[in-house]
Amino acid sequence: TGATVEMYDSSIIGCSAPTSGGAIYAMGNITLKNCKLTGNETNGYGGNIYANQGRQTLENCVLENGISRSGSDGGGNFYAKNGCTVTITGSTIRGGYAVNNGGNVYLDKGTHTLTNTKITGGVCGKLGANLYCGSADAKTTVSGCQISGDVYYGSGSLTLKGATKIGLNSNGLKLKAGTAVKASGLTSGAEIYVDAEGVFTDSGAVKSYFK
Repeated sequence: TGATVEMYDSSIIGCSAPTSGGAIYAMGNITLKNCKLTGNETNGYGGNIYANQGRQTLENCVLENGISRSGSDGGGNFYAKNGCTVTITGSTIRGGYAVNNGGNVYLDKGTHTLTNTKITGGVCGKLGANLYCGSADAKTTVSGCQISGDVYYGSGSLTLKGATKIGLNSNGLKLKAGTAVKASGLTSGAEIYVDAEGVFTDSGAVKSYFK
């Protein structure tokens, strides 16, 4: 609890945990650079990584094929709760599975920044196969990312920047009614497919969306 852990150029493969965090269970600050977490699983939350409080920084990492078997919450590859500050840059998150929400990534309240990251191939039993965020106290910025579809954002603050691409055709960004999305930072090449209700606060960027 409250510790700071740094890991570089390392792999964690095929581990399991009965509660949460198949590979990593963090109650403090963690930094991972050039690391690979593959095929780790849990009966709780966060098949590859579970984070509760603190700062989580991932740079040039791969999280793949993580499994969360919990009947509540989820996060097959990555799970963060209780005011975490999450920064994920230049990484690939793919192939996660959750019985409940967030097949690849589950974000709770906190400040989250995803930059130049690919999130693909997630599967879940409920909402947000690739990215799930259901907290009104979440502030998330997605910049230059490619997310293959099925993103659920239920309230909180969502800012879209760069050449971000979310979804394909009918499988895209699902917004809880009343959720405000700031998208003035989108650039050429951005494609945002919107499946459900929500309010885009920047009318000047509407040409970047497809519905």
